[in-house]
Amino acid sequence: MHHEVFHFADLADDGSLAPDPAWEALNAPSFVYGAGGRTLRAAWAGRPPESDGFLSGGFVSPYATSGAEEDKAETFAFAVARPAQVKERAAQDAILRSKLHEIRGASGRWIPRRRA
Repeated sequence: MHHEVFHFADLADDGSLAPDPAWEALNAPSFVYGAGGRTLRAAWAGRPPESDGFLSGGFVSPYATSGAEEDKAETFAFAVARPAQVKERAAQDAILRSKLHEIRGASGRWIPRRRA
């Protein structure tokens, strides 16, 4: 559910889910996303790998590698649903740390400020 909610917020932010050059620039220079989430629908794609729970290089799941829009939504969903694991992994993964920082900044733009 968190993944899909993020898509709505991401779309409302600037009217587009992808491409997102600022997000894509957070990845290693040699990384290229796949053809998008619609091309990667197997159940295994949304699960973290069994080894340590995450892929290396800033990705929380194989599905996150399918496109920038899915990477953003997966990163958000994992941060909400598995905060301790994401925090632990981010301590070792500078790219994931950068992505989490970007999501925190974006979500601050979407949440209306309370007026005193």
